[in-house]
Amino acid sequence: MNFHLQQGELLCLDGDGRGVEVVCLGGSLWLTQIGQDHIMRRGDTLQISRAGKVVVTAFSAATLSVAEAAVASPVAGGWQLQLFSSRA
Repeated sequence: MNFHLQQGELLCLDGDGRGVEVVCLGGSLWLTQIGQDHIMRRGDTLQISRAGKVVVTAFSAATLSVAEAAVASPVAGGWQLQLFSSRA
């Protein structure tokens, strides 16, 4: 799934996202999970390696892809996405 975020918008991945791959297709993102923070720019890829909420924040207008990795964790599953917009 591809998402287009405006500056300040959030995308939350809840549940067990192990094996989910996040790719920054354009712009810049801040991805955080308890104890881990990552700054992502165009072309960067990150595979979620542990369970727990992941929050992706757009530093600027950005496009990202979120998908199951080709080799997903056998214990992963049950994750869902929520988009939070700062626009009224």
